[in-house]
Amino acid sequence: HVEIKRVAQLAASLTSPHQQNLQQAIVRRMDEVLQRQDAQSTSVAELAASQQTLSARLEDTAQRVAGIGERVTAIDARSLAMEQAVSDLENRVCASVASSSDQMSSLTEQ
Repeated sequence: HVEIKRVAQLAASLTSPHQQNLQQAIVRRMDEVLQRQDAQSTSVAELAASQQTLSARLEDTAQRVAGIGERVTAIDARSLAMEQAVSDLENRVCASVASSSDQMSSLTEQ
């Protein structure tokens, strides 16, 4: 940036009025270009900061999803254990009813 301004200022120091007008126009144009470059640099920095923020949010979301997956797996395991317990209880009730029925039959036969 500094070099461009220095060259433009040197060119503006020429003595001819036409050349001075031309060089002043060049200096103004160079200033505009430098301002645009500064604005673009700022925009790039802002985009980089936004990307970092989004990356952090994405990482946080991924961790939350992983935590939810672990909880779902634990719930599934408990659900299977409960289903097995209910099945075992049903089997014991059926066996008990069958045993009671057998006992009642043998009592009535006597």
